[in-house]
Amino acid sequence: MSAGLLRRSWCILEKDLRLEWRSREVVYSAAFFALIVALVFAFGVLEQGLRARMASAALWVCLLFAGSNALQRSFEREREGRVLRALLLTGRIGWPLFIAKVASNFLFLSLVLGLAAPLGFVLLGAAVPERPWAFAASLLLGAAAFATVGTLVSAMVGELRLRALLFPVVLFPLMIPIFVLGVSASSAFM
Repeated sequence: MSAGLLRRSWCILEKDLRLEWRSREVVYSAAFFALIVALVFAFGVLEQGLRARMASAALWVCLLFAGSNALQRSFEREREGRVLRALLLTGRIGWPLFIAKVASNFLFLSLVLGLAAPLGFVLLGAAVPERPWAFAASLLLGAAAFATVGTLVSAMVGELRLRALLFPVVLFPLMIPIFVLGVSASSAFM
Protein backbone atom coordinates (compact mmCIF):
# COMPACT_ATOMS: atom_id res chain seq x y z
CA MET A 1 0.00 0.00 0.00
CA SER A 2 1.24 3.43 -0.82
CA ALA A 3 1.56 6.20 1.71
CA GLY A 4 -0.98 8.34 -0.17
CA LEU A 5 -3.58 5.57 -0.03
CA LEU A 6 -3.09 5.15 3.70
CA ARG A 7 -3.14 8.90 4.31
CA ARG A 8 -6.41 9.37 2.39
CA SER A 9 -7.93 6.34 4.14
CA TRP A 10 -6.89 7.70 7.53
CA CYS A 11 -8.47 11.11 6.79
CA ILE A 12 -11.79 9.52 5.88
CA LEU A 13 -11.67 7.17 8.88
CA GLU A 14 -10.87 10.05 11.20
CA LYS A 15 -13.82 12.04 9.81
CA ASP A 16 -16.19 9.09 10.28
CA LEU A 17 -15.03 8.48 13.85
CA ARG A 18 -15.30 12.17 14.73
CA LEU A 19 -18.83 12.39 13.35
CA GLU A 20 -19.88 9.23 15.19
CA TRP A 21 -18.32 10.50 18.41
CA ARG A 22 -20.38 13.67 18.14
CA SER A 23 -23.70 12.04 17.34
CA ARG A 24 -23.24 8.59 18.94
CA GLU A 25 -26.25 7.58 16.85
CA VAL A 26 -24.94 4.18 15.77
CA VAL A 27 -23.37 3.34 19.14
CA TYR A 28 -26.55 4.04 21.09
CA SER A 29 -28.74 2.05 18.75
CA ALA A 30 -26.31 -0.87 18.82
CA ALA A 31 -26.03 -0.84 22.60
CA PHE A 32 -29.79 -0.83 22.92
CA PHE A 33 -30.07 -3.63 20.38
CA ALA A 34 -27.42 -5.71 22.21
CA LEU A 35 -29.43 -5.33 25.40
CA ILE A 36 -32.65 -6.39 23.66
CA VAL A 37 -31.02 -9.48 22.09
CA ALA A 38 -29.51 -10.53 25.42
CA LEU A 39 -32.84 -10.08 27.20
CA VAL A 40 -34.74 -12.02 24.53
CA PHE A 41 -32.33 -14.94 24.80
CA ALA A 42 -32.26 -14.72 28.61
CA PHE A 43 -36.00 -14.70 29.11
CA GLY A 44 -37.01 -16.62 25.99
CA VAL A 45 -35.11 -19.77 26.92
CA LEU A 46 -36.09 -21.09 30.33
CA GLU A 47 -33.58 -23.90 30.78
CA GLN A 48 -30.36 -22.53 32.30
CA GLY A 49 -28.07 -25.07 30.62
CA LEU A 50 -29.51 -24.34 27.21
CA ARG A 51 -29.15 -20.60 27.75
CA ALA A 52 -25.47 -21.00 28.55
CA ARG A 53 -24.92 -23.08 25.41
CA MET A 54 -26.71 -20.46 23.33
CA ALA A 55 -24.48 -17.58 24.48
CA SER A 56 -22.21 -17.84 21.46
CA ALA A 57 -25.13 -17.90 19.03
CA ALA A 58 -26.70 -14.92 20.81
CA LEU A 59 -23.53 -12.91 20.26
CA TRP A 60 -23.56 -13.71 16.57
CA VAL A 61 -27.25 -12.83 16.28
CA CYS A 62 -26.51 -9.52 17.96
CA LEU A 63 -23.60 -8.94 15.57
CA LEU A 64 -25.75 -9.79 12.56
CA PHE A 65 -28.67 -7.51 13.30
CA ALA A 66 -26.92 -4.60 15.00
CA GLY A 67 -24.19 -4.73 12.40
CA SER A 68 -26.65 -4.84 9.52
CA ASN A 69 -28.26 -1.69 10.79
CA ALA A 70 -24.92 0.11 10.96
CA LEU A 71 -23.48 -1.30 7.74
CA GLN A 72 -26.55 -0.28 5.81
CA ARG A 73 -25.90 3.32 6.80
CA SER A 74 -22.17 3.26 5.97
CA PHE A 75 -22.39 5.69 3.10
CA GLU A 76 -25.52 7.52 4.27
CA ARG A 77 -23.81 10.74 5.41
CA GLU A 78 -21.87 11.05 2.18
CA ARG A 79 -24.97 10.27 0.13
CA GLU A 80 -27.17 12.82 1.92
CA GLY A 81 -24.90 15.75 1.16
CA ARG A 82 -24.03 14.43 -2.30
CA VAL A 83 -20.45 14.24 -1.09
CA LEU A 84 -20.03 10.68 -2.35
CA ARG A 85 -20.29 11.72 -6.00
CA ALA A 86 -17.91 14.60 -5.43
CA LEU A 87 -15.41 12.29 -3.75
CA LEU A 88 -15.59 9.77 -6.56
CA LEU A 89 -15.20 12.50 -9.19
CA THR A 90 -11.92 13.64 -7.63
CA GLY A 91 -10.35 10.33 -8.60
CA ARG A 92 -8.10 8.00 -6.66
CA ILE A 93 -10.50 8.00 -3.71
CA GLY A 94 -12.39 4.74 -4.34
CA TRP A 95 -10.01 2.43 -2.51
CA PRO A 96 -9.24 4.82 0.37
CA LEU A 97 -12.98 5.34 0.86
CA PHE A 98 -13.64 1.61 0.92
CA ILE A 99 -10.71 0.90 3.28
CA ALA A 100 -11.80 3.66 5.66
CA LYS A 101 -15.41 2.49 5.68
CA VAL A 102 -14.36 -1.12 6.34
CA ALA A 103 -12.11 0.05 9.18
CA SER A 104 -14.80 2.21 10.78
CA ASN A 105 -17.39 -0.56 10.43
CA PHE A 106 -14.96 -3.06 11.95
CA LEU A 107 -14.34 -0.75 14.91
CA PHE A 108 -18.07 -0.31 15.37
CA LEU A 109 -18.73 -4.07 15.21
CA SER A 110 -15.91 -4.67 17.68
CA LEU A 111 -17.54 -2.17 20.02
CA VAL A 112 -20.88 -3.96 19.65
CA LEU A 113 -19.21 -7.26 20.54
CA GLY A 114 -17.40 -5.61 23.44
CA LEU A 115 -20.74 -4.45 24.83
CA ALA A 116 -22.72 -7.57 24.01
CA ALA A 117 -20.27 -10.23 25.22
CA PRO A 118 -20.17 -9.33 28.94
CA LEU A 119 -23.87 -8.55 28.94
CA GLY A 120 -24.64 -11.86 27.25
CA PHE A 121 -22.45 -13.84 29.62
CA VAL A 122 -24.10 -12.29 32.66
CA LEU A 123 -27.71 -12.52 31.48
CA LEU A 124 -27.37 -15.97 29.92
CA GLY A 125 -25.37 -17.43 32.79
CA ALA A 126 -22.55 -18.63 30.55
CA ALA A 127 -19.13 -19.37 31.94
CA VAL A 128 -16.14 -17.35 30.81
CA PRO A 129 -14.49 -19.23 27.89
CA GLU A 130 -11.53 -21.44 28.75
CA ARG A 131 -9.45 -19.69 26.10
CA PRO A 132 -10.78 -16.14 26.07
CA TRP A 133 -8.23 -14.88 23.53
CA ALA A 134 -9.18 -17.58 21.03
CA PHE A 135 -12.86 -16.84 21.63
CA ALA A 136 -12.29 -13.11 21.10
CA ALA A 137 -10.20 -13.79 18.00
CA SER A 138 -13.01 -15.87 16.46
CA LEU A 139 -15.47 -13.04 17.10
CA LEU A 140 -13.13 -10.37 15.75
CA LEU A 141 -12.33 -12.37 12.61
CA GLY A 142 -16.05 -12.76 12.00
CA ALA A 143 -16.53 -9.03 12.57
CA ALA A 144 -13.75 -8.25 10.08
CA ALA A 145 -15.32 -10.49 7.44
CA PHE A 146 -18.76 -9.05 8.14
CA ALA A 147 -17.46 -5.47 7.92
CA THR A 148 -15.72 -6.15 4.62
CA VAL A 149 -18.62 -7.91 2.90
CA GLY A 150 -21.22 -5.59 4.44
CA THR A 151 -19.39 -2.45 3.35
CA LEU A 152 -19.10 -3.80 -0.18
CA VAL A 153 -22.81 -4.65 -0.32
CA SER A 154 -23.69 -1.26 1.17
CA ALA A 155 -21.69 0.47 -1.54
CA MET A 156 -23.31 -1.68 -4.24
CA VAL A 157 -26.94 -1.10 -3.24
CA GLY A 158 -26.43 2.41 -1.87
CA GLU A 159 -27.70 4.30 -4.87
CA LEU A 160 -30.76 2.12 -5.43
CA ARG A 161 -34.22 3.27 -4.50
CA LEU A 162 -35.07 0.13 -2.48
CA ARG A 163 -31.69 -0.11 -0.73
CA ALA A 164 -33.22 -0.74 2.71
CA LEU A 165 -35.00 -3.78 1.31
CA LEU A 166 -32.21 -5.04 -0.96
CA PHE A 167 -29.36 -4.73 1.54
CA PRO A 168 -30.33 -7.69 3.77
CA VAL A 169 -31.52 -9.71 0.77
CA VAL A 170 -28.06 -9.48 -0.81
CA LEU A 171 -25.98 -9.52 2.40
CA PHE A 172 -27.48 -12.38 4.42
CA PRO A 173 -26.90 -15.18 1.87
CA LEU A 174 -23.29 -14.04 1.49
CA MET A 175 -22.79 -14.10 5.27
CA ILE A 176 -24.24 -17.57 5.94
CA PRO A 177 -20.89 -19.43 5.60
CA ILE A 178 -19.06 -16.87 7.72
CA PHE A 179 -21.65 -16.99 10.48
CA VAL A 180 -21.87 -20.78 10.46
CA LEU A 181 -18.08 -21.00 10.84
CA GLY A 182 -18.09 -18.22 13.43
CA VAL A 183 -20.75 -19.76 15.64
CA SER A 184 -19.12 -23.19 15.53
CA ALA A 185 -15.64 -21.74 16.23
CA SER A 186 -16.73 -19.56 19.13
CA SER A 187 -18.88 -22.37 20.55
CA ALA A 188 -15.86 -24.67 20.46
CA PHE A 189 -13.91 -22.20 22.61
CA MET A 190 -16.70 -21.87 25.19
